[in-house]
Amino acid sequence: MRSELLAVLLALSAGSCIAPSVVSSSGRSVSASAPNDWRPAAPADLAGLFESVAVEGSDAQALARVLYHFTLDADVDAAGGVYTGAALVIGDGAPQFQTLGGVWRVLAGRLELDGVDAAGVQVAGEWLRLESESGAIVLRKAALL
Repeated sequence: MRSELLAVLLALSAGSCIAPSVVSSSGRSVSASAPNDWRPAAPADLAGLFESVAVEGSDAQALARVLYHFTLDADVDAAGGVYTGAALVIGDGAPQFQTLGGVWRVLAGRLELDGVDAAGVQVAGEWLRLESESGAIVLRKAALL
């Protein structure tokens, strides 16, 4: 069974079941400043591994780290492919990794995960921004070792 919080993470829907103010959101960003020349992402912009550098909005209360790997696969979808994602979730008790994977695509600057409109998606060089009503996750392309 997929938890409500994981759906928040990967589908970026509003709300979560984690208690607020568990961990200060200021501890979940890095000093590198994100660019300001964002543009709507195309499918090719999402190919590869991305790791979070900032979580903004209500999602910051519970998400310590977010990772996504997007693989282009025209056999799955001409505008996307397959993805996997993981989040280190802070809540009651010990932090836990939660994961999910499926099919993704990008249409008109919107990211769909498993057929559900999940977030606005923008890119600036190696940076990726996923934005919804509940907040935003800023990610940076990372090397897959």
